Amino acid sequence: MLKQRILTALVLIPLIALTLLYAPFAVFALASTVVFAIAAWEWASLASCSRIVKICYVLVCSLGVGALAGICNELDSHYDYNILKILDMLTICWWFIIAIAVVTYPKVKDILTSKVLLLVAGLFTLVPAWHGLLVCFNDASGRIIVTLLLALSIIADTGAYFSGKYFGKTPLAPQVSPKKTVEGLAGAIILSVVIACAIYMIIGIEYSKKPLESHEISYMLLMVFCLVIVAALGDLWESLVKRVHNVKDSGSILPGHGGVLDRIDSHIAVFALFPVCYRLINYF
Repeated sequence: MLKQRILTALVLIPLIALTLLYAPFAVFALASTVVFAIAAWEWASLASCSRIVKICYVLVCSLGVGALAGICNELDSHYDYNILKILDMLTICWWFIIAIAVVTYPKVKDILTSKVLLLVAGLFTLVPAWHGLLVCFNDASGRIIVTLLLALSIIADTGAYFSGKYFGKTPLAPQVSPKKTVEGLAGAIILSVVIACAIYMIIGIEYSKKPLESHEISYMLLMVFCLVIVAALGDLWESLVKRVHNVKDSGSILPGHGGVLDRIDSHIAVFALFPVCYRLINYF
């Protein structure tokens, strides 16, 4: 198992790095489409859907991303930020509902056993994340933003693993994922904040051409804190869905790692909510 995990990582890491560093937007969009299409397929598999339903579900998710992108671009071009704010608030509300589901599990178990409701939940989970990833990459500093967000999730995972392993005592969500602890989450936050500050000290000042003002540093630290919490929530959300349907892994396409959903669960939450948080900060 460990050998498979290492070999898979040795193949994926260079491919991801090359895509982030050198791929034009069209190639990146195609690569992300493949990843999220597989994720949508796996989500439909969790609902035990037939092959034709899975194909239709992938198409619906793809059309949803296209429609959301078209709506946001049209609103942005007409400076209609009020409707954009409503869409952003809907995204926040959805993840707030997910947080309630995680906290109150297993009370929501019967709801998520419904195939239709699970598919709808997947649509609300995957489409904003898929769109958010493309929005981030299409920014003038898109390669840096996407790389830092991916790194943040990995750093948080690392901090949570070691902190939980050596200090973990208090279960975070015992009914959903018994091994995750409050101490692990605290370790994830601390390590992420420390490394974020170190990155800023090493390259941030040079890149921005001037030191950040105190309120900008506060925004940065608040953003890191929130995104680590969000990443943990994304991980717990997928764990909850798999627990409801008695599944260990979402798939087997990545030897030693399981499915695509198993690898991107925390990233899904981060990319869904980062553009929203960034816009909300600018609104106010």
